[in-house]
Parts: sequence; structure tokens; C-alpha cells
Amino acid sequence: KAGGVDPRRAADALPDEIWAESWTHASRSAGAKRQQYRADRMRYIAVQSIRRVPHVFGLDAERAAPWRAAYEAALHGHLEKARPDDDPHRAPALFTAPTLWAAWDERFPAGPLSLPAAVPTAVDEHTGRDELCKRQVARTLLGQTFRLTDTLLDVFFADEAAQASREDFAGRFLDWLSSEDPGARQVRHDCTQWLAHLRLIVDGCLDGAGRPWRELSREESWSQLFNPMAVLGVTGGSGAHRTATRQFRTPSLPRVIVCTDTLKEGVDLHLFCDRVLHYGVAWTSGDLEQRVGRVDRFFSQIERRLSAEGAPPDVELHVGYPHVVSSLERGQVERVIERQRRAELLMDSPLAGTSKEERDLVVGAQAPRSEQRTLEPYRPHDFPEEGHGVVSVPAGTARATARHYESWYGALVTALRDAGWRIAPGDLKPVRVATLFAEGRQHELGWSFDAALERYILTVSSPQWPTGSGFSGGARRRLVGRSRRVETLTQLLAPTPAEGCDEDAIARLLEALGGASPCARTDARHFWEDALSAVGNGGVEWLSDHKARVVVPRGERAHQITLYAYESGVRIVGVVAAIDDLGFRSAWGGHPNLDRVRDWALDATNDLALGYLDVHERDGLVFGVHVLHGRLTDEARRRLVEEVAWRADVWEAALTGADRW
Repeated sequence: KAGGVDPRRAADALPDEIWAESWTHASRSAGAKRQQYRADRMRYIAVQSIRRVPHVFGLDAERAAPWRAAYEAALHGHLEKARPDDDPHRAPALFTAPTLWAAWDERFPAGPLSLPAAVPTAVDEHTGRDELCKRQVARTLLGQTFRLTDTLLDVFFADEAAQASREDFAGRFLDWLSSEDPGARQVRHDCTQWLAHLRLIVDGCLDGAGRPWRELSREESWSQLFNPMAVLGVTGGSGAHRTATRQFRTPSLPRVIVCTDTLKEGVDLHLFCDRVLHYGVAWTSGDLEQRVGRVDRFFSQIERRLSAEGAPPDVELHVGYPHVVSSLERGQVERVIERQRRAELLMDSPLAGTSKEERDLVVGAQAPRSEQRTLEPYRPHDFPEEGHGVVSVPAGTARATARHYESWYGALVTALRDAGWRIAPGDLKPVRVATLFAEGRQHELGWSFDAALERYILTVSSPQWPTGSGFSGGARRRLVGRSRRVETLTQLLAPTPAEGCDEDAIARLLEALGGASPCARTDARHFWEDALSAVGNGGVEWLSDHKARVVVPRGERAHQITLYAYESGVRIVGVVAAIDDLGFRSAWGGHPNLDRVRDWALDATNDLALGYLDVHERDGLVFGVHVLHGRLTDEARRRLVEEVAWRADVWEAALTGADRW
């Protein structure tokens, strides 16, 4: 291609002498059996042709110089002239057969996946030799990585799929590599890192420091990369930690290295790692810094990301302290980190004494489960075996629904970050449970689906809720780790696909997280009158500008609810029963009283997707909701009021059998 000559014409023009020599050079004897090694033959032809007959490829002596220098450096084992065989054994297919790297150059002539010297016509006499030798090193490393990792399976299946058309083998593999398959994305990312930081990897992992490309190009394989594994363990007596750490400094396997204090100092693990998990705290803050220092160094991934990000950088070095909640470990983690920060105040830390360190500490945050983290478009339900048909959901509708929630949740995460909050995990797709934290505040955000409302509910809870703030959506008690914890909560009605990507709902949540107290809605009658009238039996009674009372029928029964309209949301409460009317029950340990029923209500609330149970001094046991919302439709308001009244009535019927309220 460098000389603009068709490969078939070049094969025809190649002298018989070189064909015959290449046959002898690539022949090996094993007893009575004689074998031909195709790769050796092609290499001999390449180096001898460019030295003796470059015009076959359309190159004069000057233009052939960088190719000759590169071939002589990389293919030094094929320089000696071989004895020619009696028959030239011409094989034009050696020139025309498709190869992975030729197809790679056609698919990725430019961009992060392009190999060095991907455009042969651009090779010049000044830098061409080094670029061609660098290309050989890149090909060798990528090829060895493909062969020794799971990528080999993808190559195999591409080969299987291309059996009918052998020319399509490399193309099928590159089709997969260019796809959005998770495995392809990972391999693509690894290749990008290999090519972008080739010199850094060779110097830091493969003993290549100081060695020029022409010398490195002679390597046909790298022993440092043999036997890779996804996860490696290194202990004091395991040995071979030098190979483990070298492999870990490459973009490919291993992904995780688990080690004892054997690797806490004097070892570099930084080239492609920016996450450290301390399994057990160290005795001193200095030991913690030593551990983190394995990845926080010059030429590290975190340094490269910070340099590329600009100011202010939005990248983080993740340092975690896994521990068992409600155990001695938690206290140890808190004390060690606090002592570490005190030590920094006495040292020369550039962050010391600032009003806000560029660090975020989350102690007690729940580790997310690895399975089923992403929400399905619809939450599955259990249908009875008889009496109901299962409603089918078209694939297009499901995809549109998923895109809506992903888009809205992405906007929510972005708004939280802009407001100074951190969220873990930081996925821009909805996850079942996430942790919000900022400057000592920490909340849990969980998704649930209410089938009756046909709406997702976001529940925000925290054991450290600001006293007297707007977060008055009830309380619950649930198991966290090995202990049961009481936490206050509020809930947000996520906008449905019909309501669009409602940013008002996001703004309401940010106000509440900032501790804003509820403010009476000035247009409460206009906003809620139609919904209340649609479900009310006997009209709507407005007790104030933002407080209304209505009786909602439910078959032969009915239930009275009170609505409080706020600028950010709404509180709707229905009385379930006076304490004395609840009677003797094992649920609250005998005869009811305020403390026993309140204790039971905390546990019962934990099982509710929407709303809470609570005990009021005057009214007794109540069921209600305090939800934040955006631009609700008239139908959504009507269904919310009706559903709260019906659920309060169900509780009354279940606990008392009466219809007093």
C-alpha cells in the first residue's frame, strides 16, 4: 500500500529466487515429517524483498529506507539469505489473505484505536522507522493480550461465524469490537489505553525503560504478561509478586489485586488504578497514606485524569474502608480517619485548615448489591393463577419508559452534584438504592413502585434528619447491618412518562435536602379543588387557605382525610383509630397504649411503598403521606387523594372492623 501497488501484482512480480528461498527458510523437519511455517515464510519474504527488490512494491531506495530499517530491526531472525529450493512454490495467497491488523487499519485509520503508522503512504524517511517499530510493539502486545484473555473466545466465535466466508473473519471480529456489547466496550477501552500509553506501559511494566523502539520490536512475546487472571492475590509467602504487580500496571488483566501489607510500600500499582479499598484499618494514619500512595503517584491514572480534566477537575481518587455496620470496626474507621485529618493539620497538606477539604467521607453507607441494580421499565408483579390476564407490554413502550426514567434520573443526579451532593453509586441510570452525602450529611435514596398509582416513589431517609425541617414524612424502623435503626423519611413522586422530564420535582427535592420547611401553597384551592371534588362525598370543606377536609367513599364504606397543600408537596392524613379502639393484639404486646402502638407503627411503615403510620396524641393511629411532587396532572392528584383515603380505611377495617372514620 505504501507504493500504491496491488498485492496480487506484487506477488506476481516477486522473483522466483525469493519465493524458493522463503520455502527453504520456513521448512522444519521433525523426523520423517517436514512442515512449513507460514508466518516465517511471510516474514522472510518481507525483509528480503524490501532489501533486494523494493520496486516490486512501488518504492524507490529512498522511500524504502524506513521500511527496510524497521524490518531489519524487527525481523532480525530472517536476515540471513537461505538456500533456494528447486521449486519456487509460489503462494500469492500470502499477499492477498486478509489479516486482523490490515482490517484493523481499514476500520480504525484514525482516532484512539488507530495503530502507529496506520496509513502506509504517510511513512517518511525521518520518523518512519521508529513509527513502524512502535507499530510492531503495539501489535505484539495487543495480540498477546487477545490470545491470553477472554478476547480469544470472541475471536473464536467470529471464526465460527465466518466459516462460509473466510475473508470475513477479521471483519466479523471488528464488527463485534465496534458494537455496544459490554465485553466489546471493555476490550475497546483496554486497547485505547494500550495505544495511548504504550511508552509508559513498556517502561513501567516490561523493563523497556531506555530501550528504543527498534530494539523492543524484536520481542515476539512478553513473559511478564503470561498467565493473566482477573483477580490476583499477593501475600508475604506467595512469591512471584513482581509478575503480579507488573501485570496489574497494564490496562488488561488483572482487574483486582488483593494483597496484605506486603505491597503497602515500595511497589507501584498506579498506571491504571485509582481505587483503593482498605480491608481493615492500619495502625497509623501514615500506614494508610502508604497504602493509598501505591496508586496516588506521579504518572498515575488519577494524575493523568486530573491533568486532562482542567479546572475545576471532576475526578476522584476513590478510597474505601469496608466494615461491618454496628460493630467495633465502624468506630475504628471513624477514629483512624479523624486522626489522619488531625495529622494533616500539623503537616504540610495543601488542604490543611481550609473550610472544606476536597474529600468526602461516608461511614456506614450501604454497599450496593451487584445483582439487579438497574430498574426494569416495569416492576414485576405476582398475578393470581385465575381470574386475571397478564397485560403484555410492547417492547417499544418498554424502551420508551426506560429511556424516560433514565433521562429524568440522570437530570436528578446532575442537579444533586451541582448542588454539592455526592451520590454513590454514581450511575446515571436508576439504581435500587443510592447514598447521598455532603459535608457530614448522609441520606439514603431508594426506589419503589406503587402499582395502584402506577408510579415510582423515591424514598429519602436518614438517621440524622434535621430537627424541625420540612422532612416530616413519618418515620420507620428497619434492619441496617445487624441492628434495627429508626430513621425519618420523605417521599418524592417520580414523574411518569406522560408527565415528561419534570424538573420541578427535582427542585422540590433539592429544597427539602437543604432543610427548607414546608410553606403553605397560595393557590391550594385552584390546584386541589377539582381533585378533591371528584372523589369527595358531600363536597369539600376548606378549613384554611391550604387545608381541606373531604370524605372519600369506598364501596359501602367511606373515609375522611385531611389535606395540607404546600408549595413543595402535599400531606394527606386519615385517622385509622383511637388508641382505645384498637383492642388487645399481640402486634403491640397486649393492650394498646401510645408507646406500644407507636413502636409497632415504626416497623409497619418499613413495609409500605408509600406513606407511613404514626400515633398522634389527639387522634390516635393515623395513616398518611407527605410527598414532594412536581407538575401533577388532575388525574394524578385525584388518584393520590383517593388512594390515601382507601388505604387509611383498609387499616381501620383490618384493625377495628368498624367504619367510624
